[in-house]
Amino acid sequence: MRCDLCSTHPRGRICTHGSSRCTRGSAYMLTLQTVGGNGFAENAVKTIKKTIKRALYEGEDLNATLIKFLLEYRNCEHATTGVSPAVALQGRRLRGRLDALRPDVVAAVCSKQEQQVARTAGAHREFRVGDAVARDYRTKGSKWAEAIIVKKTGPVSYKVDLGNGVEWRRNVDQVT
Repeated sequence: MRCDLCSTHPRGRICTHGSSRCTRGSAYMLTLQTVGGNGFAENAVKTIKKTIKRALYEGEDLNATLIKFLLEYRNCEHATTGVSPAVALQGRRLRGRLDALRPDVVAAVCSKQEQQVARTAGAHREFRVGDAVARDYRTKGSKWAEAIIVKKTGPVSYKVDLGNGVEWRRNVDQVT
């Protein structure tokens, strides 16, 4: 007679309530029930054990071997997330030996910026202290006021003196 509360297992029927109505050896089948294991953790332990055994067999330093293994593991992309553990935790890759072969980012950026400056059209405008004329936005008549550059305050800005003690800060576009 079949128990309605039993589940079917690839190796037979499993009776979880110990019913005497089960005809297929419920006591034996109860031993097949196992709690689901964590396959990922078990695989990680297996991989680390394999690495340790290889290091011991080859006579390598165990600490150095573990450090190399963990560096490689933390820099490799995870199959599910597509992101390495180092990037997930720290937001950056850990520096390894292969990183020394990568091109220097700072040098690449500087060379590109120099190329952009060389290809720009237009005049390079730079003024020296003592040069004259500045744009005047206060009056509706004359748009230019005579002024003398007193100091360079930034890459494209200057401090100009109007002569009556008033100083303005002007952009290179406002000084000609």
